[in-house]
Amino acid sequence: MQQEFQKLRSAFASGPETGAQAWQQLQGLCERGHLPARLFVATQKLKAPPPLFDLPGALQLLRELEGAAGSTGEERTLRATGLYRLGEALACHFPAQLEEASQHLTEAAQLGQVEAQLSLAYCLRKGLGVTADITGAIHWSKAAAQQGHPRAFFELGILLAWSGKNNEAMAALQRAATFNYPAAGALAGQLAQNGLLSQVEPERQTVSLKPGIERITALLDPLECSHLAALSMPHLKPSRVISDQPDSRTSGDRTSEGMNFHHGLRDLVVTHVIRRLCTIAGCKFSQTEALTVLMYIPGAEYRLHPDYFSSDSAGGRQQLENGGQRIKTFVCYLNEVGGGGQTAFPDLDIKVDPEAGAVVYFHNADDAGVPYPESRHAGLPVTAGSKWISTLWIRQSDHDQWA
Repeated sequence: MQQEFQKLRSAFASGPETGAQAWQQLQGLCERGHLPARLFVATQKLKAPPPLFDLPGALQLLRELEGAAGSTGEERTLRATGLYRLGEALACHFPAQLEEASQHLTEAAQLGQVEAQLSLAYCLRKGLGVTADITGAIHWSKAAAQQGHPRAFFELGILLAWSGKNNEAMAALQRAATFNYPAAGALAGQLAQNGLLSQVEPERQTVSLKPGIERITALLDPLECSHLAALSMPHLKPSRVISDQPDSRTSGDRTSEGMNFHHGLRDLVVTHVIRRLCTIAGCKFSQTEALTVLMYIPGAEYRLHPDYFSSDSAGGRQQLENGGQRIKTFVCYLNEVGGGGQTAFPDLDIKVDPEAGAVVYFHNADDAGVPYPESRHAGLPVTAGSKWISTLWIRQSDHDQWA
């Protein structure tokens, strides 16, 4: 069956018509108990857009893998990966089941699954489904680093620095920098210069009352900022804007590169960041658009624009039909910008400086969907270095991210 499985995997990726036939045959292999096919099909059901997206079907296949007793190394690897996928799926889609999710991640981590080790370290650091335990987070980050994972070296370095183990932290950050992991070199330099990397508690500052604008410092920690940037890199494309017609397009007004974390790209870290922003906004997860990451090089900008939609255009009306108005926006700064890159609200004479981990949170419209024209804003040109941001838009009601 293994040879048949490999042929079907290739056929699945070759095109819509052949892929559809291969998909049916792959599911037949699942019914015949072929473990690699079960893991492959479950992964597609979790990550592919509709109509392939099938969360209940994916969970069923992963639970079947969970119960498979493997004696060979390949079978143990398949089981470990299945446990990791199961834990991540539960953590991302069922927040009430975080404890069960962490149990699956723990078992996968103990079997040596490197992504599970990193996810478990994050859970231990944040207290997601487990008691917060920085020592445990360091342990699993070290385990992942021993497998040569770039993210593991970076996160281990930060955790060790927070624990006052500067020499070990410096070595880990420098190793992460050899992989060009985001911010690793800069933070290694900061540690060498200042002798510490301290944890900072978030602080909220009201910038404007109407429309409401807040600046929240240190809302995202360095591990989250760099992970969002690193995870986005393979998917960056020239940014698009909502046009007057019912589609999106590139525009000279927006000269960044960007990507969207749709269901298939979200992991535990991305999902937890979104949930934290939803808590601040007082909204449901289902009201969010896909979290975006945008990257601006020197000279790149996003000229003055509103985030709310106009019912005067076909494109705006189409957007309003799927979840209503964009009532709130989060702009999360993921790195220290060498120069420029402020978020400006010219009608209010307000500029917010980018600072790694900080967020500017503002209202585009009231709860009834009536726009605030003064919420127009611009991402000013970057004059030195690069600017990485993550943006989350909140709708009035449930929004279908696949529409």
